[in-house]
Amino acid sequence: MKTNIIKCSPSHFLCSHLITEHNRTTISEVPETKFLGVQIDNHLNWKCHIDRILTGMYRHLKTKVSYFINVLKTCACVCECV
Repeated sequence: MKTNIIKCSPSHFLCSHLITEHNRTTISEVPETKFLGVQIDNHLNWKCHIDRILTGMYRHLKTKVSYFINVLKTCACVCECV
């Protein structure tokens, strides 16, 4: 289900769990969710969004570097054989 609830409050504020239903379907409360491409958490800071972007960038960069190293190894092997 795509519908979630986030209660935004300061971290030192203790809040009870909120149970919400719509058409006999429970809408769950989550600490963070993605909204319009931005990761939002219940403290309205950027940490979870930045962490998710950095993880994706690291994964992408690791794949590119690994491919580049394999190409260099292949070129080095071809040069040694000649």
